[in-house]
Amino acid sequence: MSFLSTLSPSQIVHEPFPHIVVENALPEPLCRQLTQDFPPLNVFTKGQPYRDNQKLYYHALPALTENHLSPSWKSLMADFLHPQTWSEICRLFQPAILNAYPDFESRFGKPDQLRSGVRLREGFTTCDLLLDSMLLIHTPITGSPCIERGPHLKLFDTLYLGYLFLRSEDDQAEGGDLEFFSVKPGATVCLNQRKTVDREILKLEKVIPYRVNTLVLFLNTPRSIQGLSARTASRFPVMNFHFNAHFRKPLFHVKDKPGTVVKDFLERNTRRVISFFSNT
Repeated sequence: MSFLSTLSPSQIVHEPFPHIVVENALPEPLCRQLTQDFPPLNVFTKGQPYRDNQKLYYHALPALTENHLSPSWKSLMADFLHPQTWSEICRLFQPAILNAYPDFESRFGKPDQLRSGVRLREGFTTCDLLLDSMLLIHTPITGSPCIERGPHLKLFDTLYLGYLFLRSEDDQAEGGDLEFFSVKPGATVCLNQRKTVDREILKLEKVIPYRVNTLVLFLNTPRSIQGLSARTASRFPVMNFHFNAHFRKPLFHVKDKPGTVVKDFLERNTRRVISFFSNT
């Protein structure tokens, strides 16, 4: 059973969008083991060159069949592909989901009656939503402080996103903190490339430090604008366990800036994921 079972709906903070933050989310011995067993950088890069602060994933499907992960990691990643994960999300967030998406039931069905599957293994012919879990890094930084991208929205077909921070105790870099934003009164959100939003129209509402064993879980809505703060030079990557769920069609839409083609970025990203799996 995943650590979501230890959470309560009373822990949800609703502004600037529904989220839960928990420090010391895992028992300390388990967290220490997972951090020590986090795969090395070359598992993510496959020996290819990389940029400073580049985001890279190690998805559950190859991870669970390859030999790079410890038994503890394989167990945790598999837990978040199990239908019980969706049951826990419904227990925690169902009222918030229906509040954020009043037409959710007419478009997708009652949340607690939906059928979950595993992303990139099953499809929407037999499932209503597809669960995914993965290890996620931002690569080491050798140059000036930088960000991976500015404040942004996540994929529109993703209902929730969870992150468990697994920072190395030897990592002394500054930054890499998760930032939550709201939109200033009277401003209208239009997306730039990579679904980023002009910082000038945003107000920084919350900063969640990149600290080991901190869990962040939030609903993805048109208000869920977030990003990571600039990170200083470090030989260590930013390390996270990440989990989410995807639906057959977008939950919401946000306009692009004139002349911006966000769709092309999404298509390139999709091709990159497909290529990753075809080469493993």
